[in-house]
Amino acid sequence: MATGADFRLPQTEGRRPRGFAWSTRYVDLLFPIANRDLAVRTRISEVINMLRPMAGLFAPWIVGRVILEAVRRRIAPPAPPPSPPALPPADAIADGAA
Repeated sequence: MATGADFRLPQTEGRRPRGFAWSTRYVDLLFPIANRDLAVRTRISEVINMLRPMAGLFAPWIVGRVILEAVRRRIAPPAPPPSPPALPPADAIADGAA
């Protein structure tokens, strides 16, 4: 995972490993799932901390969730993140109203 991340940068020299585009897409789908799925987040943590082999990210139940995520994104792309709340006007801050 660590060396694969380096190849995401265009200035990284060397040949991209075989399957790089596929594995990059897989990880791009996997990490958002981990934000809302404790079991996937736990498995990623185990792999990153070398408690499980990298193959642990390709367990059938994880691959199924990644495929489902890919289908969901094709049907309805993810919504953009919400905008941060607007700041109160400067005069309201100065008056202590905010």
